[in-house]
Amino acid sequence: MKPDFAKALTNLRRGKNFSQKKVADDLGISQALLSHYENGVREPKMEFIIKACDYYGVSADYILGRARQEACSDNIAMPCFTDGIRSSLDNAALLLSLLKDIGDDTLTASVRDYFEFWMYRILAALSRRPADESSMLLDAAIKISEDFCVAQINRVRRDQQYRRLLILEEIRAKYPESQDALDKLFAAVEESVRKLKTPSMG
Repeated sequence: MKPDFAKALTNLRRGKNFSQKKVADDLGISQALLSHYENGVREPKMEFIIKACDYYGVSADYILGRARQEACSDNIAMPCFTDGIRSSLDNAALLLSLLKDIGDDTLTASVRDYFEFWMYRILAALSRRPADESSMLLDAAIKISEDFCVAQINRVRRDQQYRRLLILEEIRAKYPESQDALDKLFAAVEESVRKLKTPSMG
């Protein structure tokens, strides 16, 4: 393995201000083995290189010393998140890819607007913006946006040209890298709905 790999691996960790122990624990290896990788004493297997790329959100070219700058991959790469958040990001990337494949500008705009309303609401709540009369208008705007988004989805689903793209099995086949995230999404939502239907035994 080129010494550039050991240097890149060390610089990525130090750039995040992470300890060797934290990174080793997160990547499922011993601290001693990580130290060997960073010092060029041992060569990692491909499995570790892929894990490290995902963890730090860089390309394989960068971590192997083939690129001077950290390159953004085609997928959303957000290191140090829990599996749940990472799965959500994977599904967001999948949705964006699917919208691009469908190529319907009105549908894409309706989905974007719906997301933006909810992102605004969450950010406003986190920043503790004071509640005022506009909050009721926001609720109405979100509802209108949701209804319009659903109407556009139903319109596109009736179009024979796009129907094949919207079959779940076809989505899984075309985006195999998102299958795990999709499975987690459906399982989590179905479990939440099941809990709502099950009376509390408190």
